[in-house]
Amino acid sequence: MMSPLPLVFSLLKTPKIRRAAWIGGVALLVVATAWGGYAVIASKFAEQASALEKTHDALRDAKNRNDALTSALATTAADRDDAESRLVELNKKRGQEAEKLEEFKRENVVLQEKLAQAMVDDPCSIQPLPAAVVRLHHESIRSFNAKYRPRQAQQTHSTGGNVPSTGGLDRAVRAVPGTIPTQSNGEPGQDE
Repeated sequence: MMSPLPLVFSLLKTPKIRRAAWIGGVALLVVATAWGGYAVIASKFAEQASALEKTHDALRDAKNRNDALTSALATTAADRDDAESRLVELNKKRGQEAEKLEEFKRENVVLQEKLAQAMVDDPCSIQPLPAAVVRLHHESIRSFNAKYRPRQAQQTHSTGGNVPSTGGLDRAVRAVPGTIPTQSNGEPGQDE
């Protein structure tokens, strides 16, 4: 059997066929190169399109996070403004209550001085009060203490006839000295 290669080479010796083969070979080489170039360019284009899509997704995620953070910041600012307004209101209320307490203390001091002056020359002022009067006076003091003592102070201190200082005030309201006999624990005692 004869190989086709000598036949092909013998045909190529013909000038027209040789020229056609050269042109065909060059054309085939150009087409193969163009096809390879196209494949490389298409591959690069696909990679860039994929990278661009990933970048768009990342940008969309970043925008969503930015919107969420902006919303959280606005909520926090609104909460802060609300807390500041409540603080101003509470400070104003505290100031008003402190003024009322100071006025009450001034009135109490004046009343104690008047009571002390009225009892200076009275021989009955050194006598113990009846038990019912002591009990009423003690209940009045306990009621006052419950009303004006902060809840935390009510749990940690006994009344003992004294009103604790509230709102940073340093004077306590006490029963008039000599009018309520006290036991060793500071509670009003009973007549014997």
